[in-house]
Amino acid sequence: MVDRTNKSVALVSANNYRVIPMQTITSSEVLYDRGVQMDENFRIELQLAPSEGVVVPIMYENEALARAALDSLHKAIR
Repeated sequence: MVDRTNKSVALVSANNYRVIPMQTITSSEVLYDRGVQMDENFRIELQLAPSEGVVVPIMYENEALARAALDSLHKAIR
């Protein structure tokens, strides 16, 4: 979820949530693992500022969904 007013991203899962201020996101990209017969584990990885010190993976069902979500995130950050 993107909050353009407060310039933050909320990552929501079944068990919890995390709010990430947009200014702490230093880079973001779509990544995946190469499988034997097909690619798998499509995700967006958010690299956060050194003060946050982590890479945050956001998992998707397929590459198209991951790329669409990344495009939406980039538009929100601009």
